[in-house]
Amino acid sequence: MIQKIWNLPETEINKILLENSIPLQTEIKNKINCMFFSKLTIQESRILNHHKFETFLLNNNNLEETIDLIEKYNKTSLYQKAKKQWEEEWFEFIKNNLDKKWDWSGISCNPNVTWEIVKNNPQIPWDYYFLSRNPNITWEIVQNNPHIPWKYTALSSNPSITWEIVKNNPDLPWDYKHLSSNPNITWEIVKNNPHISWDYSYLSSNKNITYEIVQNNPDKKWLFAILSMNEKITLEIVKNNPDKKWEIMYLSKHISFEIFQENPNEDWDYGLLSINKNITWQIVQDNPDIPFDFSVLSENPNITFDIIKNNPDKEWNFYFLSTNPNITWEIVKNNPNIDWDYNCLSSNNPERIKEEYISKIIKEYYYKECILKVTSKRFINYMEDYNDIEGLNKYCNEKIDLL
Repeated sequence: MIQKIWNLPETEINKILLENSIPLQTEIKNKINCMFFSKLTIQESRILNHHKFETFLLNNNNLEETIDLIEKYNKTSLYQKAKKQWEEEWFEFIKNNLDKKWDWSGISCNPNVTWEIVKNNPQIPWDYYFLSRNPNITWEIVQNNPHIPWKYTALSSNPSITWEIVKNNPDLPWDYKHLSSNPNITWEIVKNNPHISWDYSYLSSNKNITYEIVQNNPDKKWLFAILSMNEKITLEIVKNNPDKKWEIMYLSKHISFEIFQENPNEDWDYGLLSINKNITWQIVQDNPDIPFDFSVLSENPNITFDIIKNNPDKEWNFYFLSTNPNITWEIVKNNPNIDWDYNCLSSNNPERIKEEYISKIIKEYYYKECILKVTSKRFINYMEDYNDIEGLNKYCNEKIDLL
């Protein structure tokens, strides 16, 4: 029989829940984690820092209506707020270290730089060519700021620029060469607009191009060396089409380690293999006979700073390490003895670290501000009907099914 706690003051209930002092706490915490964390943090926009949402949670037992409310406030999600906090802290480090040799071109196109940061820091020597490439620069921003010397060559390859935008603004100086590599350009668009001067060398680097498209359009001036860099191009495709001017060395950057092992006589490039995201530290350790390039391996996203610290005998390269997405400002600050390359750090985008940071903020907020309130005020009201773990599990599972 579960200890009855619903008659206690709310502060005592919260204390009990936080301290894991009774078996019920573990069950409730696990179920609530499942109900909220596993569902809502994955669906970024479903976690809001909004008073109306909190009030609704506390007073409404209909979770379907609650989800509808969350959808309504999609644009003010806690995810966006946490993302903004990350970006502000990221740029604050740069502002506090202006004596470093920053590459303002790299910073201008860094995805952590938003238009708000640019507007709020006019003293920074922004590079407008590279800012025009920044994915945070939308067409709306460009239109609303005609005084900015936007560079249309760079804008043409910006992933925020769609074909619709280009089509609806034919008078603007778009660069169709760079547009050919824009990830929004599909083969369908190319086919339906033959009057456009598409550049097939740039189009060959477009990730939307498959080998099937290439095969079905042999009259086009495809560059097979560039196509070799495309992750959709496999060794099997290359071997089955020996008449094409492939560069097998470029496949080294995206092949699986199994394919590499099965084909030891190919012209592999060990530098590109070392940066291949399929190469883990375990693979490196288990294959001492393979001449991995530790300079380039320093940049591999599977290599963490702990791995580097724990293996000081390896020939790590701190220039390449400065581009490693696992490197945070905290690591840079705490290791002043390392000869960091601030040019490389300028364009470094620690995407995984950023997502971990955002996820942590969301979980902390949701546990402190929402879950405890729901638990102590609404959820616990149902305990009188479920005086055992089995009943509580049944209740929780019913609610989880609604999300």
